[in-house]
Amino acid sequence: MKTQRKITAAVATACGIFFGVGMLLPSPHHAAPGPQETFQPQVAQAAPTPEPQPTTVLAPATHGKSKPATYAERLAAKHHLSVVFTDHTPCGPMKEVRNEDGTIAPFGCFSSTTPGKIYLSHSARLSGSEQQRARIFYLVQHESSHAAIYKQCGTTAPEVDKDAEHLADAYAVHYYHAQDGLVYYGYSTKDLEAAKSLRVWGCLPH
Repeated sequence: MKTQRKITAAVATACGIFFGVGMLLPSPHHAAPGPQETFQPQVAQAAPTPEPQPTTVLAPATHGKSKPATYAERLAAKHHLSVVFTDHTPCGPMKEVRNEDGTIAPFGCFSSTTPGKIYLSHSARLSGSEQQRARIFYLVQHESSHAAIYKQCGTTAPEVDKDAEHLADAYAVHYYHAQDGLVYYGYSTKDLEAAKSLRVWGCLPH
C-alpha cells in the first residue's frame, strides 16, 4: 500500500487505514446532523400568587469548554490536537475495510494545511473492544507524530529521515508509547535513531 503524501506547494499529507493486527491502508465524513430542537410557544397567563421558591444551585461555568467525547479525541487532546471525524479527508476519500472481527477499520490522516488537526474516519469513534482501542491508540499516535514532526521541521519528511511514514512510526513508539507490535509501516534502526535525534539535534542529520 503506497502512502498518500503530497509536499507540493509546502503542503504535506500523510494518511492510512488501520485494520487487522497492525495493518494500515487508505479508507473514508459527514457528521450526522443532531436532533433538531423543538420549541413550544409561550402563552401569557395571569401571574399566580407568589409562593416560596426552592433554592437553585448552578453548576460552575465551563466557559465554552467541554470534555472530548471520544477516546480518540482524548488521546489527541494530550498532543493539543483536535479531531475531525470524516470519510473525505485531505488524503482523499477512503474505502470501507473490515477487520477480521467484523469491525470497520479506522483510518487516519494528517495534513500540513491544518496542522492543529488530525482526521479520523467515523469508525474511529467506536472504541468498545480492547482490540479496537489498541488500533485507535496507534492510529492517533501515528498521526500525532506527523503533526509533531511537521511543527518542529516544517515538513513531515525532514532531512534527518525523508521516509515520513517509517519516521512517524518510530516517533510514535519512542515518544508516545505506541505498541511496537501494532505499527503498520514499521521502522528500521536508522528510523528510530532519526526519531530520537529530532528532539536533541533537530531536523538535519548530524
